[in-house]
Amino acid sequence: MIQIIILILLLNCFFTTVVTFEENKLTYENKGLIANGEIYDVEKYPFVVCLVIRVVRKNKKGKAVCTGSLISPLFVLTAAHCIVGVRRYDINVYSAESHQRVQRIYRHHMFNPKKFSADIGMLKLRKPFKNVDRYISLSGHPDEFSNGKTLNCVVIGFGMTENKTIPILKGYMTNSNVTYGPTACKLFNTSSIMDTWNEYLCSKPDIHMVCHGDSGGPMICNGIILLYVVNV
Repeated sequence: MIQIIILILLLNCFFTTVVTFEENKLTYENKGLIANGEIYDVEKYPFVVCLVIRVVRKNKKGKAVCTGSLISPLFVLTAAHCIVGVRRYDINVYSAESHQRVQRIYRHHMFNPKKFSADIGMLKLRKPFKNVDRYISLSGHPDEFSNGKTLNCVVIGFGMTENKTIPILKGYMTNSNVTYGPTACKLFNTSSIMDTWNEYLCSKPDIHMVCHGDSGGPMICNGIILLYVVNV
């Protein structure tokens, strides 16, 4: 069974949350997501799902896109910042061409959007997906990154691509070099994460980026899956 380590990935893109769009127009407050990646293998990673969320901002209706992972037939693990200020009936969870509605929303009680701490959330679905029969369990330890070790990982998400399009129902994956430690993140000496660095994994930037819309998706390192929550 594939396993997950719950840690939080903080990438170099910062200060926004999820991709939003209105009538096929993107809000260009953000930049590209899994850029220069490839379509992920649905058969290999059937537990990866896409969250499409109805939102209202400044009296304008739109949608937000996040990513999640099924840990059981009825529960989806994702980022808390993806599901703040939304109602359960505003969320559709997609797996391939099928979708399910949400029965209940859970957010970590210590979630702090200013400090990017405890950014973990969970959705309980009304019904399970008939096309998914493999799920992920929670496991792992930060010692995977001991002594400044860098791991080459695979990340999966439903965010924008290098073409600034939103590939809903078409997730992408790419590689990312990931580190962990008190000075691993670019902004390690800022008040935002100075006291919460132990909750973050940080990637070394290159043309393969993971940001808005990929929030809450899985990161696979050495055959072990880590939940990543992108704070951007």
